[in-house]
Amino acid sequence: MQPLARRLAFVMGTVASIGATLLVVLPLSAARDRRPPRAPVLSVTEIGTTHASLKWTASSDDGAYVFYQVFVNGNASVWAGANTSATVTGLVPATTYVLTIRARDNGSNWSASSNAVSVTTKPSTKGSDASAPSTPANLSGFDGGCGEAWLRWEASTDNVDPPLAIRYDVYVNGVLRPESTVIGGTSTVAYAAVEGSNMFELYAVDTAGNRSLPAAVTMELTGLCQ
Repeated sequence: MQPLARRLAFVMGTVASIGATLLVVLPLSAARDRRPPRAPVLSVTEIGTTHASLKWTASSDDGAYVFYQVFVNGNASVWAGANTSATVTGLVPATTYVLTIRARDNGSNWSASSNAVSVTTKPSTKGSDASAPSTPANLSGFDGGCGEAWLRWEASTDNVDPPLAIRYDVYVNGVLRPESTVIGGTSTVAYAAVEGSNMFELYAVDTAGNRSLPAAVTMELTGLCQ
């Protein structure tokens, strides 16, 4: 074989070898997760006049991260993030709702719907109880990183309800964040809405639906991860 022919054969063999390698590697690198998480099992932990508290089993998945979306009568309601509990607020007293939940992984694969749970909110007692709880005292926030505000406060008091029955709603820059709602607790985690200054407002709400004046704290939060 002439030198030029040998060089051409070498080059063509190299290109063919590289092409064969690319044919093997590219499909593997382009592969993505297409397997959805397992559907969670939903249950109700507490029902009030305007809210329902839920919990569910953690969904298994082949990835590390699973998130949850609550649905009310088939419509998306509370985005619970990675939590396995949430409180749906803004419900109408003495009304029946059907609640479900779906899990989603990092590949945007959605699970099948959980079991459907029917709940009926309690009748309103607002006619006999018109007094709001006291404003939560000494609200403070700690920067937990990744845009998380770890909030703490002193429990409110009410003329009818015990402290464990009082619900706390969190607003971030004027927008309700249902995933941060707690009942009877004195701490929660809320997420910044924007990079920089965020105002967190906390309201105490009794079982009759009476709402306190807000406690507020402003925090500078950066490095949002959600």
